[in-house]
Amino acid sequence: MISLNEYPTNYDILIEHENDIKLCYQEMIKLTYYKSSLKVLVTYNYDENAENQWQKTEANAVANFSSILQQTNSEMPENKDTEYLFIIGQMKKNLPVLKWTFVIYGIHGKEISRRMELETL
Repeated sequence: MISLNEYPTNYDILIEHENDIKLCYQEMIKLTYYKSSLKVLVTYNYDENAENQWQKTEANAVANFSSILQQTNSEMPENKDTEYLFIIGQMKKNLPVLKWTFVIYGIHGKEISRRMELETL
């Protein structure tokens, strides 16, 4: 029989993945449930219809993640050394370039760092 003390109480890293950036808030919330030093969310922002909508969609997702962290850690904050890494992949349909945005947050939703990288396909 397995007892509760055989389960980890803290994970080294948690990784969530969501194909649709408009639904990734669900994965953001899940990341706040468990203890881990690093929590990572990977999602994708497709540019199928409106040419310039990807920037607005990405900005909304980044702001949503910050807001979720502020709300979930306002009353009972987790370990102050915990960091959240939000990775957004963006491929524009007419360009052979893949853009990655990396955003690092502290537990209260403050953006610590943001970086963008382009990769030729």
